[in-house]
Amino acid sequence: IGCNDGSKNSLDFTYLSAARAAGAELRERCEARTISPRSSGGYEVTYVERPIDASGALLPERTRAVRADRVIG
Repeated sequence: IGCNDGSKNSLDFTYLSAARAAGAELRERCEARTISPRSSGGYEVTYVERPIDASGALLPERTRAVRADRVIG
């Protein structure tokens, strides 16, 4: 389905690949829960990670947090 001439315009071919090339960290199988401004500047993002094992079975989810100067949603 779609165009076979290499002119696809999905996020993975446009914004996400450009963001990764510019140094952005991309996290797979994650869902942001909160984005909070920090008093010293930037943001703290709390997210849930839903890892899978080598067979594809879902492992227990983990809550994580990361700090960033900029957040793009």
